[in-house]
Amino acid sequence: MVNPEAANRRQKLPLFPPKDLRATRENASIEKTDVAKDRLMATAQNAAAAGSPAAQMFQNFNNLPSRQKLALMVALATAIALAVGVLLWSRTPDYAVLFSNLEERDGGAIVTALQAQNVPYKFTAGGGAIMVPADR
Repeated sequence: MVNPEAANRRQKLPLFPPKDLRATRENASIEKTDVAKDRLMATAQNAAAAGSPAAQMFQNFNNLPSRQKLALMVALATAIALAVGVLLWSRTPDYAVLFSNLEERDGGAIVTALQAQNVPYKFTAGGGAIMVPADR
């Protein structure tokens, strides 16, 4: 509820300002020019004060609200994790079948020979084939 005493204490302003306070086109254009010059000078001063672009980026980051900082850090961490994942995925070798439908003793002899040559190998899910990197 509004306090009636506080409402009476408020200053009552006229509906229309006096003629000498009304804006004219000339005054408005001068004011716009001054504001643009002030903004340009402020930007130039900030750039000179910051020094390097990295310092400027750090200063802009510090000026962000904490919620935006958190969102930016999560986005950056996601981008880095995605880049690392793509890099690791692209570096894994493609495996090709070396032998299939082998008996256990033949498979054991082949695995022993692969181990002696330090060749990585895999067994298929059913164990019916031996796979090695395609480039070997």
